[in-house]
Amino acid sequence: MSTYSKQTKHPITGEWHEATWMDDFYGKHRYGVRFPDGETFNPDKIQLETREDEPQDSTTKKKFEDAYQRFQMFEGKAEPAVTVNVIRDIMEKLIK
Repeated sequence: MSTYSKQTKHPITGEWHEATWMDDFYGKHRYGVRFPDGETFNPDKIQLETREDEPQDSTTKKKFEDAYQRFQMFEGKAEPAVTVNVIRDIMEKLIK
């Protein structure tokens, strides 16, 4: 067992954070999960969702491919400011 960081959803705010999973915090091999705000939770008593727990979104790859194709249409043909806007649109699409 060890201490490590993992993307974890805060059980109160619902926001994703890089939380520290600390071994032996609540006893031998019993983790404590500390969020950047300082709050610590016991995963044996409260269910914590991590990024690995999320089901793979089958549309993520499609979104990326579509966004990348759009970027390629402008690559080398547009002013840098236009390219920045296209990249921003790509990032927004991937986040949604």
